[in-house]
Amino acid sequence: VLTGLCAKVLDDSSLSGNDVIVALQDPIRLLEEMNSRRVPAGSRSVMALIDAAAAAQDAKIMAQVMSLAAKNRSISQYGILQREITPLPTSRDSRVKCPDGKTRTRGERLDSLPDVPTDDRGKEVTSALAVTTVLGLCWVA
Repeated sequence: VLTGLCAKVLDDSSLSGNDVIVALQDPIRLLEEMNSRRVPAGSRSVMALIDAAAAAQDAKIMAQVMSLAAKNRSISQYGILQREITPLPTSRDSRVKCPDGKTRTRGERLDSLPDVPTDDRGKEVTSALAVTTVLGLCWVA
């Protein structure tokens, strides 16, 4: 529920400043209630709440959210998923465990990627101008 309330704040691009602060009151009240009942918040919920508080760009709201998350003892979960990021090996021959569970070299991982598509903007612009010209002539005629 907490994640959903925060998602509403984060997904609404029309909110800014005080509007975000007002929209954060429900998630903040929910976390206060969770704290009073000793219900731990999930790591994704805490991440969403902190991200939503950051969108408010208000230090007091951020401090309140961080304090509530600390009381909930869920703040230690914030950013914990960063450990799962596989570091990029320093050399092409360095072996690393991939997310699929296989161990490969950096070169093997890079070679398995599809080629970067060519970017021929000249042809694209020429085609767009030709289509625009034809449509313009049809509209005028």
